[in-house]
Amino acid sequence: MEVVPISNFLGSFTKSLKSVQTGIDTLIDILNNVGTSIKIDLDDATFLTKLREEVFDLIVTDPPYRDDVPYVELSDFYYVWLKRALSDTYNGKLAPRFLSEAFFKPIGATFREIRTQWEELAPREVGLNVGRLKHFKGEVANEEDARRYFIDLLYRAFMSMRRVLKDDGSLVTYYAHTDPEAWEELISAGWRAGFRVSAAFPVSTESAERVTARGKAALDTSIVVVWRPGVKGEALWDEVYRDALVAAEERALEMLRAGRTGVDLFVGTLAATLSAVTSREKIVGIDDIGGFVRERAYPAAARGLARAVSRLVGGNEAGEEVRDPGALFYMLAKVLLPWNRRARGRVMDRSTVHIIGFGTGLDDKELTSMKIVEKVGSEFRLLEPRGEERGEFVELLRARELDPSRPVLRSAVDALHLLEYYAATFDVKGFREQYEKLRSVNAVLVDEALRLAKVFSGRLVPSVDPERRLCERVLSYVSGAGTLEGWLGGA
Repeated sequence: MEVVPISNFLGSFTKSLKSVQTGIDTLIDILNNVGTSIKIDLDDATFLTKLREEVFDLIVTDPPYRDDVPYVELSDFYYVWLKRALSDTYNGKLAPRFLSEAFFKPIGATFREIRTQWEELAPREVGLNVGRLKHFKGEVANEEDARRYFIDLLYRAFMSMRRVLKDDGSLVTYYAHTDPEAWEELISAGWRAGFRVSAAFPVSTESAERVTARGKAALDTSIVVVWRPGVKGEALWDEVYRDALVAAEERALEMLRAGRTGVDLFVGTLAATLSAVTSREKIVGIDDIGGFVRERAYPAAARGLARAVSRLVGGNEAGEEVRDPGALFYMLAKVLLPWNRRARGRVMDRSTVHIIGFGTGLDDKELTSMKIVEKVGSEFRLLEPRGEERGEFVELLRARELDPSRPVLRSAVDALHLLEYYAATFDVKGFREQYEKLRSVNAVLVDEALRLAKVFSGRLVPSVDPERRLCERVLSYVSGAGTLEGWLGGA
């Protein structure tokens, strides 16, 4: 759609120009007040050759998003025009004028024009691109070669930053990739370079409607990670995992008591986990750092949060934790996210699904296949009770493809919803009959469902959520056949 260039709306030329002007004015005001100057260097992040003796208190960077955007190829569209706008002419040819090092390469007393960024910078860009690597390194290059090449460049960049950062300084990175492998590589590179994770928190930095997010899962939220120099000592992998689990549980409990919710709560818990993991210089028996982060650090954050929830519900007494991956995702979504009155349930954007999914080992496709979430347009809806009436439960079970007369349990969430359906349909005697039949199908998942019910019947779930009252009824019906502790103890 074509618009009038001078239109004044978000994203228009006029509005964008005004935003740039405001930013420049703000920077000028800051510099006038502090009485200092800004130095801008064009340099290679993997070497930082123009920084010799300088050291810094703070470095803030936005690492390239792995295979997300081919920056060199994309920016060449603007490069060829900027070169002409910022250069001079001599004898009918372009000649250096402004920012000459970006457009010309010195050769003795003369210079050579850099025709495109592609030919000069593509081999050095910190990104994962198989086609590009094949062009520059040979046709035999494959996906694994491209990944190793990317990891090596990322590590070099972290090493360069470590060289110019003070020992008590801080490094801040912004990252918004949905692939856990990308996070494993980022954390591994920083860790190997001598950095430990100090803190992390989510910040909304991306537009959900941006063109680059179309047709793929993408985070609308950047995860800001604060790193500090200083890794020391070594430990066995199981010792590090235990430390990470304890750190996650304590941080989560602290944040829950402070009233923190949502993605903030989960990312804060994950930060405590990563801080414990990256504090050691070496983990004995671990060669694949990325694999350790994927298989141990992410699950430790989710388990730590689950333990903290159990302690909060049980009056600070450690209780049985939820372990089933589907149930863990469902519990975290219920505890972390607010009840949406209009939708009569919980609605998540793709960022939230992926962030919680990191810790439970389930992606949006698996969660959709398990009928724990359903995709509605660009959002995901948690498949949960929207009311307490039997008719509404029939609708939920149909959406979740559950047959109460012939139950097949994929996760503890299935068991929980069937128990709630029985509680909404039968009296205590009828419920007990159905309960025993369900336990004969899979007693482990039924007991896990009761742990979920105990969490959801407490104050961590808002009173407007019908599942809170349904879980209260399930627990009262179960306790009518014996104490809840007795059932769980006999599992």
